[in-house]
Amino acid sequence: MSVTTPSAQLTVQKLLQTLPQGLTLLQGSNDAIITEIVPPDKSHATALVFASEKALFDTAKAKGFGALCIPTSLQKHVSDNGKDTILVYKDLPQTFAALFPLFDKPVQNFSDSKFPTFVDPTAKLGKSVAVEPFAVIGRNCIIGNNCRIGSHCIIEEGTIIGDGTILHGHVFIGRNTKMGANCIIHANTTIGSDGFGFARQASGAMSKIPQLGIVVIEDDVEIGANCAIDRATMTETRIGRGTKIDNLCHIAHNCKVGENNVLAAGLFIAGSSQTGNFVTTGGGVMIADHVKITNQVMLAGKSGVTKDIETSGAYGGYPLQPLKESLKNIANIGNLTTMRKQLHRALKALNLEEEEK
Repeated sequence: MSVTTPSAQLTVQKLLQTLPQGLTLLQGSNDAIITEIVPPDKSHATALVFASEKALFDTAKAKGFGALCIPTSLQKHVSDNGKDTILVYKDLPQTFAALFPLFDKPVQNFSDSKFPTFVDPTAKLGKSVAVEPFAVIGRNCIIGNNCRIGSHCIIEEGTIIGDGTILHGHVFIGRNTKMGANCIIHANTTIGSDGFGFARQASGAMSKIPQLGIVVIEDDVEIGANCAIDRATMTETRIGRGTKIDNLCHIAHNCKVGENNVLAAGLFIAGSSQTGNFVTTGGGVMIADHVKITNQVMLAGKSGVTKDIETSGAYGGYPLQPLKESLKNIANIGNLTTMRKQLHRALKALNLEEEEK
């Protein structure tokens, strides 16, 4: 699979200007033409190729390339002929994040005017807003400039969406949601549905507590596919600026997620819990209700959080422990059967087996 530039061809000089502190030209030409990014086995004369190890380096060399991007560890394998255009990167993820947008072409999924959309007459749409087929935008909504509303999206009344935000297909945005600029919401995600609020009656039956609050999504937030973020009971559920949420996550009513969190798939946060800034979670983390997590906390996959975390650091397991202790306990689990047999033999040798029973 390749990543193709949407318009004019790029030069190596443009790549260097995009990442001036993290990308350097080892040899070759600033004027080399680059048309796409491909893996080494698909390389060709105008391709930008990344090779993080010797085998990939050799594959790209055999195929030919427009420019080859390598770490410093591979510089010793570069032949000093001056002909091959070789770039050296410092950090691979940062290099991807800087260069890939140059080749990212916005997709026009549907042809114009074949299918209907509904935009309420009271809604206000900014400049260059694309509304794809079967989308519904409700009363008194405000959609900022350069937004894209995907096919079959539903935006309920009173919602405000900032400039440059993209909603992929089948996204539901509940009433009065406030969403910042440059957010990305992936397919089938629901924002602003009812929180899980019920009261048990004397008969044992459950009565629904209407959820009167809203959801606030700050700028530069990305939310993956098939997520659910519930609106608050009376105030707001809030997702902080710059936070990235993976697929299949649930954030319950009244929660407050801090800025620049990175939350992996399968995260469940129960009602009224809070995370600080720069919190990272592995897959399948569970956070109980009314829990507060401080800044700069890392939670390993499958962790269970039932109490406040007041000290920054890495944690794991259930019950939650500092990560090093948790990893030791996990390693010891494999020895439990052997330890049980050894204990049984020791008790038998000491004639204590009957007493223990």
